[in-house]
This record gives sequence, C-alpha cells and structure tokens, in this order.
Amino acid sequence: MKKRTLTGRNIAANIFIMLFSIVILLLIVFIGLLIIYKADGVFDYIADEYVNMIVIAGSFLVLSVIIDVYFFFEDVEVLKNPRKLTELFLLLFLALILDLVIGYFVDFNARPFAFFAVMCVMLFGRKDACYLLVVFALYTIILDAFSGIIEGLTIWDYATDLLVVFCTGMVAIFLMDRFKTRLQCVLLTLILLIPIEVITCMLGVNTLAEEGGSEFGMLFLYGALDSVFSMVLFLFFLPIFEKVFANLTVFRLHELTSDNARLIARLKRDARGTYNHSVMVAQFAEACASDIGEDAELARAVSYYHDVGKLKEPEMFTENQSGKNPHDDFTPELSADIIRSHTRLGADVIKKRHMPEIFADVALEHHGTMPVKYFYAKALKMSDREIKIENYSYFGPVPSTKIAAVVMICDSVEAASRAMKDKSQENVEKLVREVIEERLELGQFDGCPITMQDLAQIRVTLVGQISGVYHQRIEYPKLKISGGKKS
Repeated sequence: MKKRTLTGRNIAANIFIMLFSIVILLLIVFIGLLIIYKADGVFDYIADEYVNMIVIAGSFLVLSVIIDVYFFFEDVEVLKNPRKLTELFLLLFLALILDLVIGYFVDFNARPFAFFAVMCVMLFGRKDACYLLVVFALYTIILDAFSGIIEGLTIWDYATDLLVVFCTGMVAIFLMDRFKTRLQCVLLTLILLIPIEVITCMLGVNTLAEEGGSEFGMLFLYGALDSVFSMVLFLFFLPIFEKVFANLTVFRLHELTSDNARLIARLKRDARGTYNHSVMVAQFAEACASDIGEDAELARAVSYYHDVGKLKEPEMFTENQSGKNPHDDFTPELSADIIRSHTRLGADVIKKRHMPEIFADVALEHHGTMPVKYFYAKALKMSDREIKIENYSYFGPVPSTKIAAVVMICDSVEAASRAMKDKSQENVEKLVREVIEERLELGQFDGCPITMQDLAQIRVTLVGQISGVYHQRIEYPKLKISGGKKS
C-alpha cells in the first residue's frame, strides 16, 4: 500500500497552486465581465453582485480543496508532483475559458464540454477523469449561475449543462482507450453527437413548442458544433500538453517509436547493430509486458531507447563492429568503464530531450548492478591480485518497475540468443531460465514488484518469441541454374 505522507515542501507547493488557481479563476471571471460590461461598468456590476462574487470565490476554494482531498486518498503521487497538479489546473482554466468564449461569442449550446473529458482521460487516466469530470461540471454550473458572463440562462440550460457534460464526458472517457491514432479520434466526433443530440431532443421540446422548428434545428446544429469543437481543440492542444508536461499518451508513444523520431533515426544511421538489437528487444518486451498485464506499448517504446547511450561511441559495442575491436588495445578496466557508462549516458540524453521520466529510468536500470562479465573475466586472467567485481559492475540502480525488469531480461536474452549456435527450443528455454535465475540470485528484482509468477510467464513468452524469430529453415540445395533456355 502506498504511503500517503506528504513532505512540508509538497504541502506548501499544493497550497500555493490551489490559491493561485483560485486567483486565476477569478481573473477569468473578471475578464469575461470586462468584455461584457466594459471598463466603466464592470466594477459597478461587481459592486451590485458582490454576493455572487463571494459565492464564486468560496465555491472555487471548496472545489480546489476537494480535488486535493481526492488525490490524497486515490493518487497521492499527483500531490507529490507540483508539475502534474499545475497541469491539471491549467487544463481546467483552459476548458473553462473555451466554454465561456464559445458560449458568449457562438452559442451556449455549442460549448465544447467533451474537450475536458477527453483531455483528462489521456493525461490522467480513466478513474481520475471520471472524478474530475464531476468537478468540472460543478465549476461550469457555478460560472453559469453566478458570474453573469452568459445572460438569460434558465433551469433548462443548467439541466443541459449537467447532462451534456456527464453524458458526453462519460462516453468519451470509456471509448477513448479504443482509439490508437489521432485520425481515429475523428470518429469519436460522430459518436459524441449521439448523446448530445439525444439530450437536445429531450430538453428542446419547449423550444419546439414555443419558437418552432427552425430554432429547434439550430439547437441540433449547435450540438454538432459542441462535438466538433471538442475534438478539434483536443487534437490541437494534446500535443502541446504532451510536450510541455512530458505526458505519455498512446499517440505520443507511437510518435516516439516512429522511424522519424530523432534518436531512432540516429540509431539507424550511426549504430545500426544497436538499432536492430533494440527492435528485437522491443518486440520481446511488448509480448512479455502484455502477458503479465503491464502496458505493452510503453514497454515497446522504452525498449527502443534503452541503449541510446551507445550513440556516443557506437564502435565500442560488439553489435556495431565490423572490423578490429578497439577493446583489444584497452585495459579490461577501461573497457568495462566504457561499456557500463552507456546506461548513464542514455539517461542523460533522454533527460536533455525532455522525454518522459520512465524512459530515462529504464535506460539507467536495464543492467541494474550486473557485472560486465567478459571484461571481469579478462581482468582475472591478466592479474594475480584480487579484483573487485564492483569495479566491473554497472552503476545501477536495479529496476524499479516491472517494465524495467522486463527490458533487463529481454535485453540480455536477445543478446545471448544471437550468439547461440543451436537454437533448439530446449537450449533457448535453458538460456532464458539461466538469465532470469542469475538476476534473481543477484538481487536485481529486489527494487520492483515483479513476482515469481510474472517471471515464469516471461520465461514462457520469451521461449515462444525466440523460437518464432530463430526458427529452423530447410537447407536449400547448392544448385547453379544456367540462364539459357531449355530446348
């Protein structure tokens, strides 16, 4: 069970963000009123409606506290990360501003309510998105009821607010994980039309009776704009949030594993052997992660980048060598230092690119504290004195997540399996078992929650994967075919 303890620094940061968010929300209200009543009338309006202003400020305070309370009990890591909490409130500000602007300048019924829901589910996950959707609906009702920015609203409009926010938001939240490309998200625009237009039909009966079919038709049009605006804004703002806050969405993962990604392109150009190795590790890690219930796409993506530290001196690594081995001229200790430094270099490169933290973690952890056995054995042969194995071991730390442990196993198994002459299933199974047991005995999995059942499943999966890649082929006959025609 995760500890819910927060440091004094965490608490101070959360209080500051909460109070600052209230100030920003009140500023949004003030700017909205300024647009409507102009500079000479806005303060008179606030003086006349000061009770409403107090209600708004108090409500914002209560809702902000409720958000903190929720995350304290359900996802305390958000409160420990001011960057994530800042992202949440920034998204909230953005969604409310868009709703107010479109509600005032276009129409009340055209507001992009689904925008907040689809952004939340991509950035915070389904469970948090469901709760935040409720809070967002309350923010919206408070602004509509007390701010005076959008005038002439009735009880039917408030009912529309709640139903559209909840229904479209929930549909978006529970369908969003089925869409794996940005283009597929366009289909969600059409799906979101269904709850919007159904609600419009139910709550638009009065409009049909009082103002006729043309006005009722406009409600349908504005409902369609709600869906269209939501998805257009989502496709525009999501990449910005992904980049600024280093978020990992399915779209971002696909982009990071594209051949056009900068580091991937460099691996293909400057370290072809490392690239090919990483591709195979990614295939194995994806299958293993899927079979033990971890994020398969994330495992695949981090595997592509686990060896980017080799880009500094690619010729120092066997898979990139085609001629003389530079290590023949080095001492074993120097060679070991060069080899094991690639984990730290990889983490540094990833951090400089402002990529998600887990990519740097896997680059740093995928060898744990394992020894560089080849050069350690070479040093033992060349010296009569005692050799400290720590001087020939990776710096660590050991894997802190199941995905890092999966990449560690797949990395070693892939490299070792390439060197095997007899790749029969029995030999492959023996190899995989030895790799896992060695790391288990050396405490490489002590820092992550991986279980023996997970390790058993990984072994079975890897045997199947390697057997599929290095399957036996028939031996083709050595027969030379002449180019002449048969008579």
